[in-house]
Amino acid sequence: MLGQWLMILGNGIALPCAQSMVMLPYKKQAGAAAAMSGGGQMIVSSLVSMSLVQLGLNQAWHLSIVIMLFSVFTLINILKGFAEADKLEDTSL
Repeated sequence: MLGQWLMILGNGIALPCAQSMVMLPYKKQAGAAAAMSGGGQMIVSSLVSMSLVQLGLNQAWHLSIVIMLFSVFTLINILKGFAEADKLEDTSL
């Protein structure tokens, strides 16, 4: 139960922030940007889920390994994004 609670808490914190960042450049088309973001997430997650089942994932701990790998990948991309933003900010000064 603790693991599920932590996952729900993390999603509750991360998803609104991600959604607002997606819509930030598209202020006049925020609804379309939100819909495309949500639709894209659903399509990608369904394709990944079907692929994982075809690969033979049938235990909960298998899925936890996949979630951890995606989490590490996401963290690396976030850190790269912050580093790139710092570079852009330094050059604009």
